[in-house]
Amino acid sequence: MTQETAATTALQAIAARPRRVNSPTHTYTALAQTTRTLGLQHRTRWFYALLFTGLMVALGGVATGMILLDTSWLVLLMAAALGLIFTQFAFLGHEASHRQVLASGPANDRLGRVLATLFVGISYSWWMNKHTRHHANPNKIGKDPTSRSTPSPSTKNPLPPGAG
Repeated sequence: MTQETAATTALQAIAARPRRVNSPTHTYTALAQTTRTLGLQHRTRWFYALLFTGLMVALGGVATGMILLDTSWLVLLMAAALGLIFTQFAFLGHEASHRQVLASGPANDRLGRVLATLFVGISYSWWMNKHTRHHANPNKIGKDPTSRSTPSPSTKNPLPPGAG
């Protein structure tokens, strides 16, 4: 039986089980157990190695393009490509901060620090502080640092009473 067939069979077995009323945690627990059993949550180091290699090749290509285009307005296209590449480096650093890339926590922290500071240009400790507070209180206004407590200038309607 292939892994895909096993996954489909396992998911069908979960769906066929009688559900308890108001028990979303039970369903999630069963699904998480099935994905672990099938090995779907194993680290895929080859993917991250391939991604990093591709990003480095893309970065080299953009640097070459900037040198060759010199003073042409087309260099602005290279700037847009750099934005995409650096965003992907930031996503890779995010995965490292969730300890998904390498086998050990300290190694992931070192990788995240290198990616954040050398490739993305942000403080890793500042970002980790903010990200940890976000995961502690996701989308709770006033507690989640990524949630806005005041409307942005482009918002026409203010927040409802008690939301800020």
